[in-house]
Amino acid sequence: MKKSIVYITLGLLVFSQGLKAQIDIQGQLNEISPMVSDYMDFYFYDLSNYQGDIYQNSINYSGDVLGQWEMKIALNAGIAFKPVYSANVLRHSNNFELNGDDPNLYAFGPNMFSNLDEAELFFRFTDPITNGAVYDPFTGEKVGFSIPVFEGMGTGMTFSPAVMPVISLGVGFGTELSVGIMPGAIQSLGVSIPGDFTIASDLSYIGALKHDIFHWIRPLAERDYHLTLGVNYASFDMGIAPQSENGLFKSDQSQRDYYYFDDNFEGIDFHTGALGFELMATKEFKWVDLSLFASMNQAEYSIKSVGDIVFHINTSFKAGSADEFKTYTVSDYVNVNKSFSSLLYGAAVKFHFGGFNLGAKYAYKGGTGQGSHFVSTTLGFAFDLKKKKAE
Repeated sequence: MKKSIVYITLGLLVFSQGLKAQIDIQGQLNEISPMVSDYMDFYFYDLSNYQGDIYQNSINYSGDVLGQWEMKIALNAGIAFKPVYSANVLRHSNNFELNGDDPNLYAFGPNMFSNLDEAELFFRFTDPITNGAVYDPFTGEKVGFSIPVFEGMGTGMTFSPAVMPVISLGVGFGTELSVGIMPGAIQSLGVSIPGDFTIASDLSYIGALKHDIFHWIRPLAERDYHLTLGVNYASFDMGIAPQSENGLFKSDQSQRDYYYFDDNFEGIDFHTGALGFELMATKEFKWVDLSLFASMNQAEYSIKSVGDIVFHINTSFKAGSADEFKTYTVSDYVNVNKSFSSLLYGAAVKFHFGGFNLGAKYAYKGGTGQGSHFVSTTLGFAFDLKKKKAE
C-alpha cells in the first residue's frame, strides 16, 4: 500500500509538471524490434540451432553406395537433445521487463520445447528525468503494454525432432543421389504447445549427393571398404499464426488516455537451411555395415514477423489531452538473421537383409558446457530398376 502511494505521489508530481523533459517516443518504440527479436530467437533456439544438423545426420548411414539404377525408399527420423537448457541470458533494454514465476526464464530465456510456465515481456514507457517507468498517477500502474511469452512443451531439455521420407538412386561410378520432402512434421507436435498461437504450416526437404572414393581403388573396393564424401542440403520452413483474432501485443484498456494501438500481427515465418559435408569410412560385412564419420555443417536461419503495429500515443502523457495523440508504426518487430557452423562426429551401423535395411546413427557436437547428442534411425527397402524393367 505504501509503495502504491509513493508511485501515485511521484506520478502526480511528474504529470503536474507535464514531464519536464520530452519523451522520445519513437526512440523508445524502436526498442521493440531488438527485444522482441531477441525473445523470438530464444523461443526458437532448438529449431534454429539443431534442426539443420538433425537432417544432416539423418541422411547417410553407410558408405556403401547404390549401384547404377538401384533405388532405395526409406523413412529417416532423428532427434537432437541436450539434458539441460542451452541458451544465453536474455538481454533487457530499459523499456522491457521479463515477468514470470519460472526462474529459468531469467537465466535461459523462453523456449519452444523447454519452458512451460506463463510469462510476459512488459514494455514500459520511461521518463527521461528519472530513467524509470512512467506511472499512471491515478492507479499507480506502469504505463505500457505486454507481449505474452509463448508457452512451451515443458520437456525440460534442449530438444528438437525431425522425420523425412527419402528416395535414393544410384547413378553409377560410385555415386548416389537422394531427395526427400516432408510437410507437417512439426505441425503435428504443435498441438502440444498451449497458448494463443499455433503452428499453421511447416515444410522440410533435403537434397544429397555422395560419392565412394574407394570405388576407384579396386583392392579396397573388392574387400568391401568404402570412403564416402557426401554433400547435403536441408531446408525447414515453419509458420506460426494466432488463433482466432489474437494479436501479439496486449494492452491495458484502462490506459487509453495515454495510448492505444492497432495490432496487425498475422504471424511469424521461420526458416533454417544447412549445407553439410560428410566424410564416412565403412567396412561392409555380409549383413551389417559399420561406419565412422565426421561432418561439417554451415547453417543459417531467419525469423520474421508478418504484419505491423500502429501506435496512437499521447505525446504529453497527460490524461484528457486527446489533441496531442500522434501515430507511430512499428514494422519488422521480429527480424532475426543469423548463421553458424558446427562439427559432428560419431558412428553408424546398418543391417541389410535382402532388400530391407535398418540403420542407426549417433553423433556428438561439442560446445560450452555439455555437448549435444544426435540419434537417427532409418528403415528402407532397396530394389534394382533394371530388373524391374526386365520383368
